[in-house]
Amino acid sequence: MSKIEFSMKTVSQRRKQVKKTMKSRYDPIIDQFLEGGHKLVEIHVPGKTGSYIKAQLENRIKRRELELQVSSVGEYVYMEKGKKPAEEEKAEPAKK
Repeated sequence: MSKIEFSMKTVSQRRKQVKKTMKSRYDPIIDQFLEGGHKLVEIHVPGKTGSYIKAQLENRIKRRELELQVSSVGEYVYMEKGKKPAEEEKAEPAKK
């Protein structure tokens, strides 16, 4: 039987788990958009469908808790600053 080397010490409490944030290949698209001064951009990624790009960007935006919206028309994908219209209506109560 082979021996294993290890160390052990008494501790008063466990370490807190650090939330890991994984980077996506689509994060640079979002980062560049946020750094730029544009309100609306059209995005094209060669070899990927518009609906796929839209879904990937929406996942990253939700994960990063950003106020951006993504839409697509066929193969054209658009990213825009601001909340989705449905979220804006929920955030602001209706005036009577």
